[in-house]
Order: sequence, then C-alpha cells, then structure tokens
Amino acid sequence: MTLAETIPGEVFGALQNWDREARTHRPWGRHGYGCGIRECCGSPLDDRDTLEQAMHRLPRRPARELRNLVHELDRRILAKFPVQLDHYHRWWHADFPWDHD
Repeated sequence: MTLAETIPGEVFGALQNWDREARTHRPWGRHGYGCGIRECCGSPLDDRDTLEQAMHRLPRRPARELRNLVHELDRRILAKFPVQLDHYHRWWHADFPWDHD
C-alpha cells in the first residue's frame, strides 16, 4: 500500500500544494492559491498545518513516510529564504516578510 492510499484526500491535497511551494522560485506566491484571500482560497500555511496534524495522527509507518517527505520539502523551501527560520517551532507561521524579493 502506498502513502497516497493511506492518507486522507485533504492531506494528500495539502502535500501536493506543499510540494508545489517547494518547486516554485517564490514560495508563498498567491498565484497558486486563487484570489489571495486566505479565508476564501486557503494558503500554504493552512496546507502545512494540515500536514503537521496528519504527521501526529496517522499510524506510525505512514506518519514516518509523510514526515520524511514533508521535512525534505521544508528543507527545500527554507533554502530559498534569506534568513534561517528552521529553529522556530511551526516556522511557517514566523513573523517574516514572505514577499522577500
């Protein structure tokens, strides 16, 4: 059974969105999230929160697989920012100007 078969659809969608953030030049760009209003179309922060919750609620093996995937994506995203944020718990909520260009 693959990871995609063991995680709920919402979590799989959040993982796909987080993967898209890791592949973009400018993570947190609003183009992939519709209108840009978080309450309407969501945000990367919501997707990462969903993944965080899933990593704590899934059975051990799927949680470990998801954690490995998410942490690799986190590493790729963090490498794109001019400051080090990984020492913050829930770093994706850090008070940081995400439009850093």
